[in-house]
Amino acid sequence: MLKNSTVVIEVSKGPQANEITVPDLEGKTVSEAEAILRGMGWTGTSSTQDVMTADRDKDGRIAQHIPDADAKIAKNGTIQLLVYRFPGGGSTTTRPTLPWPPNQ
Repeated sequence: MLKNSTVVIEVSKGPQANEITVPDLEGKTVSEAEAILRGMGWTGTSSTQDVMTADRDKDGRIAQHIPDADAKIAKNGTIQLLVYRFPGGGSTTTRPTLPWPPNQ
């Protein structure tokens, strides 16, 4: 090395730079959960599994996720979401009844 030459030092952030800490996603919708994760730099995939519930208000909400909250996962890792499903769906929207046969 020559006297008065410039030395460049690069400091690694270590393996945690490629990891995120899973937040608590319970009670969120799948869309909300994925938006939160993407905001943290997550580029991975999610899979869902339905869990039946008798509570209509829980329909479409995350019951549990794997890995659990506070676990470290790779930014490109997979998260499994167990999602509450109310039999018959959670929507209370009704569709109009049309006469049959239709008027001609």
